[in-house]
Amino acid sequence: MTWKYKSKEFDETCIPQGGIGFIYIMTAIIDGKSVAYIGKKNFFANIKRPMGKKALAMSTDKRLKKYTGAQT
Repeated sequence: MTWKYKSKEFDETCIPQGGIGFIYIMTAIIDGKSVAYIGKKNFFANIKRPMGKKALAMSTDKRLKKYTGAQT
């Protein structure tokens, strides 16, 4: 899916320094009624992934062990 801003394609080069995302509105006419959807697009995401047994054993951070659900 491509994003457009002022009829120009929006890509990585359009992201201002320090930008984290933008808010958008989509409108449509459904069954004669105007319907709007407001959403947000984040440029970056922090994804937490479960750690394996070896990585958990080497980790000293108790928060990570709590997140992964490992029993200590």
